[in-house]
Amino acid sequence: MEFGSLMRDMFLGLLCFAVTGAASAVCDVNIDHSGVVVRFGDPVTANCSTTREDVLGAGWDSSVNPVNEPDSTTAFWNASSLTVWDAKPKCLINFNNETELPECIFLFAPEFMKIDNGSNIKCLVLGEASAQSLAVQFYKGDDQIAGSDNVTHNGTQFPVNATITFTKNHGVNYTCTAELDFGPEAPIQNTSPPYATSTIGPGEEKLNMSSLPYTMSPKAAASPVCDVNIDPSRVVVRFGDPVTVDCSTTREDVLGAGWESSVNPVNETNSKIAVWNVSSLTVWDAEPKCFINCMNEPRQCVEKLDLVIYKYPESVSLIAPEFMKIGVESNITCQVLDVAPARYLSVKLYKGDEQLVNRSFTHNSTRFPVNESVHFPVTPTRGDNGSEYTCVAELQLGPGEPIKNASLPFRMLPIDFEEQPILNVSENVEVNQPSTVRCELKNAFPPEEVQVELLINNEIHTIRSNMDNVYVEESFTLDSVEPAVITCNVSLRSLSKSASRNVQGYVLPEPTLHTEAVLVNQTGIVTCSVDGSFPANATQRLLLNGLIVNETHNSTPAQYEFKAEKELNGKMITCETELKLAATSVKKNQSITFSVLYEPSVINPAEESVPVLKGDSVVFNCTADGIPAPTYTWKHPEADNVNITTKDSVSTVTITGASSSNHGVYECHAWNIHGNSTRKVTVEVTGNYTLLLTLVAVAAVAVVLLVSFVYKKKRTSGRYTFLPTNPSSANGSVAENGQTAEDIPLTTV
Repeated sequence: MEFGSLMRDMFLGLLCFAVTGAASAVCDVNIDHSGVVVRFGDPVTANCSTTREDVLGAGWDSSVNPVNEPDSTTAFWNASSLTVWDAKPKCLINFNNETELPECIFLFAPEFMKIDNGSNIKCLVLGEASAQSLAVQFYKGDDQIAGSDNVTHNGTQFPVNATITFTKNHGVNYTCTAELDFGPEAPIQNTSPPYATSTIGPGEEKLNMSSLPYTMSPKAAASPVCDVNIDPSRVVVRFGDPVTVDCSTTREDVLGAGWESSVNPVNETNSKIAVWNVSSLTVWDAEPKCFINCMNEPRQCVEKLDLVIYKYPESVSLIAPEFMKIGVESNITCQVLDVAPARYLSVKLYKGDEQLVNRSFTHNSTRFPVNESVHFPVTPTRGDNGSEYTCVAELQLGPGEPIKNASLPFRMLPIDFEEQPILNVSENVEVNQPSTVRCELKNAFPPEEVQVELLINNEIHTIRSNMDNVYVEESFTLDSVEPAVITCNVSLRSLSKSASRNVQGYVLPEPTLHTEAVLVNQTGIVTCSVDGSFPANATQRLLLNGLIVNETHNSTPAQYEFKAEKELNGKMITCETELKLAATSVKKNQSITFSVLYEPSVINPAEESVPVLKGDSVVFNCTADGIPAPTYTWKHPEADNVNITTKDSVSTVTITGASSSNHGVYECHAWNIHGNSTRKVTVEVTGNYTLLLTLVAVAAVAVVLLVSFVYKKKRTSGRYTFLPTNPSSANGSVAENGQTAEDIPLTTV
């Protein structure tokens, strides 16, 4: 590689040249084993030499065992054990020449300079060959600063200092100039980049000074520009695949072309073209650079190949917790293994065909394969049950469709198993009698996957699953008074919960209530007893309308003596037995109502007389109070239109189309074995005047019409003649129809 390129690497990116007045000889650097492959930790040796005569020295620039051989045309680089990956050894040959300019000139100043205070600035000159003829001068703008006359020095790198007092000349440029004076001709000059000052007044804290970018150009004719053409300009290749790239130039002053690379470097002397070819690219950091070496400036042009080496993911998997709870945020992790390069990687999470999240890694500049794990927060709902989630890794290496690799689908099966099972069973259970136990698990999801077990004293009683609602209700029977443990186990997949209750068995006989119906005003007895053995800690009692009237604490029956009154009839009497247990008590009871016997008493009808028109209908009832319920009989006028019915202790008489034959007294007799009672009702049937009133109204209308007719005829003729008739014996002076009469003279009114 050319000296200029080496120096560029050494001096922080500033380009420094050794420029000659006449045409320079070409570089002649020979490295034995130009391509060295060595295993990490093994020894390595390389020899660098030149055939040129004007050599000042040779050496190796390296982070491991650098070499500097003055006045030598050969340099050996040797490492007994190479344990550094980025050694990057470079051979350099320094040549002598007739008239060289300083390679670089730098102007340094303190970071802070105060107004009216003296400060030192420094001019650094690198690599002059004729120091005895060198002059360094400082300038403020275009004016030379006094006291900065010619300076000579024997070294190849030295500073020249000047003390300058700054005033409030904000923004003034300061420069230093190095001149080589070889006689009456104009001196050869090289000038530092200017520094622009900015000043602050007394009492202020500091002054900032900054330089402008600078690239030194020798005093020579205009040089051609770099012309490096790489085809293709961008290469995307899979790790292990072959790759071929051409590099060329159109410049005519070419000394050679080549490729600098950690894999298959190329050096083509006297050629405008260099081909970089790798049959199987298995190095991630190849970083191939095409270089063109030329006779004139710029002597070397370098262009880096835009190379993308990629690798499909070794695997893409979706990892989820074993149990994802409904309503609780959980992380689904997408794991992508052994993929490169990461900056082109995108990881996406899909629910069915819907993209939920997209994560990219553009900030990751590593070229080597990486493992990436991306966590996606998900809060499941019941609606997500059965949904399929997929993780997709995409490499977008350029325009067009990305390279995709997807995980196997993950089927979301969320659960809700937060609540405890509820076990409902009585703490005290009667021996040899069926009892009920219920176990329920609320809000469980999915319910069809929940299994419920009921156990009595650790023996399975019931197993139930595949339920729409998670509950089990079963009947069980204890065969002794010994305590029992009832357990409910619920499980969902590998999760389980349980609830238990202690149950105490007991024995309590049924009570029996004895009494008989009593005639009113007589004395009766009610007896409460039990059949079979009676527990010593049990009680039997009699209650009348909820109030205790007698109580015994042994097997002796409880009795209650009472006087039968009508008010007592229908009231409740209860026989109760009670057994005291550890924390509670259990009871049994039997109830009846008192039955007091008495004779009937008619309470209805209240009326003594019932009027009815001929042709109308009438209904009346007879009701009596008595125990036992009374029987009814009626005594009434005989007629076909009278109907008698009895229902619900009410006897009813219905008369349809009343006539004079229904007129009379109706007697209701109510009786039972203890007596009877009678009530009388008189039915009065009256005439129907509706027809008579109708005939009178019709006759009145006829008379009015007749009078109107006679009056009209009189005004028309003035004379009317009627045929006389003999008076009828039936209607007095009115003749019967069909008889004759004499004319009767009428006078006009």
